[in-house]
Amino acid sequence: MERISNIEKIYEKWRPVVGDEEIEGYRKAGMGQRVGFGEKPALLVVDMTKIYVDPKYPMAHGALVKTAVKGVQQVLAACRRANLPIFFVRPKRTTFTEMGLQREKWGCLKDSSLQNPEANTWQAEICPKDEDIVFEKTKSSCFFETHFRSMLTYLKIDTLIITGISTSGCVRAAVMDAFFCNYRVIIPEQCCGDRSPRAHLNNLFDMDMKYGDVMNIEDVLSHLDSLCRN
Repeated sequence: MERISNIEKIYEKWRPVVGDEEIEGYRKAGMGQRVGFGEKPALLVVDMTKIYVDPKYPMAHGALVKTAVKGVQQVLAACRRANLPIFFVRPKRTTFTEMGLQREKWGCLKDSSLQNPEANTWQAEICPKDEDIVFEKTKSSCFFETHFRSMLTYLKIDTLIITGISTSGCVRAAVMDAFFCNYRVIIPEQCCGDRSPRAHLNNLFDMDMKYGDVMNIEDVLSHLDSLCRN
């Protein structure tokens, strides 16, 4: 039997999502190559605060969010075992001016419940520890006008495992900027959540083709556990 190459397996994985014609376009362009892990990975947890996880808030919605919480728990534990740097980022409790046009485009930002200090706290099962790095952002990308990149440079990080909410929004923004800054990007697909299953799948596919490696969580955990044995 003819062996199927790794890249062909990637194309076949996404064929049911986007269809034959689109897959052929990506195959023709040679997109979707694997970049893999580098020598110094770190974990990034994006926006896993109650605003986005607790359904009593307008930004939290859907079963994918619950799946992401469970997945991030597993990856967090594996990264702690491997003694990897862990970064948590969340939105800054900010002024209307800092919000800018986001407040006009996203009606939920005018919801008074978001001004509750509890809304910006972490879920207990995915709460940072003292040794973790926590920082804040005012826009979707955690690279935008923050000191995130300088911290990565200081720690000599070459790979980012990116998790969080939402797949089509802040996770995607972090993935794209990380890739443009020449970091290897790993996206455990069960560790991302979105209010829209369709947007979730389509953005995972697009990121897998262009910006990072979308991987099954079990494969990510296996690699992390291998670091503990070295």
